[in-house]
Amino acid sequence: MNALAVLYGGALQKAAYNPVFSGKQAVALALERGRSFPNTQKTVLFLGDEHQPPADTSQSYEIIRDSGWTKKKLLDTLARLSEGFDLTYFAWAD
Repeated sequence: MNALAVLYGGALQKAAYNPVFSGKQAVALALERGRSFPNTQKTVLFLGDEHQPPADTSQSYEIIRDSGWTKKKLLDTLARLSEGFDLTYFAWAD
């Protein structure tokens, strides 16, 4: 099985960037967990234009930015990205 993990961070609060467990940011921990979902081959982080990626850049993931995520944009992007995958995981990035 070939899976895609998508984490939505289009409306992250500043607290998502605060160090929590082991000094890592909540958004970085969410990415780690998303990458560990069964059979995940690709991980994507949706961010708003005003948000920064997590400080820990040791992880391999794609960032897709939008200045104003709407339900339609979100679903259209998910549909496009999920082509070729058997399964798509969707989770919040914080």
